[in-house]
Amino acid sequence: MNQEVEKLWELQTVLTQIGDRERQLAARPESFAAIDREWQAAAEETTKLTTQIETLSKERRRAEGELSDQEELLKKYPARDIVVYGTSAGAILTGELGARLKQLKLPMPAALGFFSGTADFARPGESQLRLNPLIQMFSEKEVDEVYNGYIGAADRTDPVLSPMYSDLHGWPPTLLVTSTRDFLMSDTELFHRALLGAGVDARLVVFETLPHAFWAYTDLPESTEALELMASFFTAHARH
Repeated sequence: MNQEVEKLWELQTVLTQIGDRERQLAARPESFAAIDREWQAAAEETTKLTTQIETLSKERRRAEGELSDQEELLKKYPARDIVVYGTSAGAILTGELGARLKQLKLPMPAALGFFSGTADFARPGESQLRLNPLIQMFSEKEVDEVYNGYIGAADRTDPVLSPMYSDLHGWPPTLLVTSTRDFLMSDTELFHRALLGAGVDARLVVFETLPHAFWAYTDLPESTEALELMASFFTAHARH
């Protein structure tokens, strides 16, 4: 942001210099058109940068407000009393929250639940593309389009967007759950390995012959097993 401000000041200096030139060349009307074009170009660039600076300032205020809200929440509910978990897009957000908390040097939850998600938008896992004919598969182009809709123009290796590229050391105990017909099975397994590599107490459970986020179908006996497994994990790690 400081660089943007410096550039804005440079452009304003250019505008002042052009004004000086305009006065110096008052006796040469044929030069006015060129000066006017320079003036307009500098003014447009200044307006553009001013807008960018305002956007950055709003984002900074939003981030500061977010940090303040989290700090207030942690005053009322200590991190050791909190567990965070999610399925599919919720699992993605869970991973991103962990990376963001680590980045902000805020206390981490007592435990995390990463249930059928991805932590790497730069490299889709094989199960999304071609591993099992019984899995709903996508072409690389289709995966790319889905990702673009989710992340827009953001850097896919951003350490908060894709926690696989963040510092995973010191993460809380994490339970990861997937199934053999889950198109995010590979992504879940890859994140599990990354957590293990960082020394995290990470546990992976893979259910046989069941689809993506099967525990949402609560009439399945395997769903009961999965939900009880999740509850037991969180109960064991959260403070009582």
